[in-house]
Amino acid sequence: MEDQISLIIPCYNCETVITDCVTAIVRGSTLPQEIILVDDCSLDGTLKQLEELSRAHIGLVRVATTEQNSGPATARNVGVRAAQGTILFFVDSDTQLAPNALELFNQQIKNCDAVVGVYSEMPLNSGYVPLYKAWLYMTILGGKCVSPYDQFSASCAGIRTQVFWDVGGYDEWFKPGMDLENEEFGHRIAASARMVIDPSIRAAHHFPGFLKMMRTFFLRTALWLEMFSVRRQFNNVGGTASQGLSTMAALGAVCTIPIIAIHPAILWIVPTGLLLWHIWGGRGFYIFVCERKVRLLPIMLILNFLGSLAIASGACFGLLRVITGTSKIVNRFSRLLGKS
Repeated sequence: MEDQISLIIPCYNCETVITDCVTAIVRGSTLPQEIILVDDCSLDGTLKQLEELSRAHIGLVRVATTEQNSGPATARNVGVRAAQGTILFFVDSDTQLAPNALELFNQQIKNCDAVVGVYSEMPLNSGYVPLYKAWLYMTILGGKCVSPYDQFSASCAGIRTQVFWDVGGYDEWFKPGMDLENEEFGHRIAASARMVIDPSIRAAHHFPGFLKMMRTFFLRTALWLEMFSVRRQFNNVGGTASQGLSTMAALGAVCTIPIIAIHPAILWIVPTGLLLWHIWGGRGFYIFVCERKVRLLPIMLILNFLGSLAIASGACFGLLRVITGTSKIVNRFSRLLGKS
């Protein structure tokens, strides 16, 4: 019997983007058995929009709801409980699947238990900041071959339904704002099942503006560092260790500027050296930029430097919470994993 795909989309205040998200799925080369839209107690007109989509696609689109605003981890679990397919595929409401994404996923899932796709090279929204985020992501993950992976990036990823429940589903302890549920879920999948990343499976994404992006970089890195202090293991794709050193070099360059005052003729070499180290560490990204639009290189250099400062600062903040014993991540997962 052929596997059937249940596609699940958690929805919160997404009335302006959800129709385009569903339309992209419907127009794809492979249709899922069902599309389950889970409203997480939205405050705008999202629920009304979901109901209209359900009426427009009778027999394909269904609507489920959470009892209270609980975050994407809970919303995805609600969607899975309502699902009928033997395969689950997740996308975010602010994405649009490539036309062949589910077709490629169908081929790849035959060889494993879970498959993760990537963001498309071009974002859905315009501007330098969304383009920077899309190109940076593509540089890190888009050029890889099909490889073992340990993060379930549910903006574009699928898993066998039985495996989903075997590993316990999403941890509903992660509430709105605790943006680490995909990483933690991926760690559990990779520990007992075969999960791969396939860069040919893609979804275009609406990326945030500058301030929100910097805040996201800061908070996600803080949480990642806290989880790393428990797992003590780098991600197996993406060059986390080398990238971490490069981003910390950016922060080091800024922090060492004051020492130039001690001996300007000599000590300028310290922040300059750290800055060059930072640039060298990001050379893959800068080569990627030059191959696309070399005139954007100065803008991307600045954005990547500022992004690196946000990431490095977030790592320091996360480390501070670990040291002071105030990390909720450490307090919870050290107990669950039996670590002190």
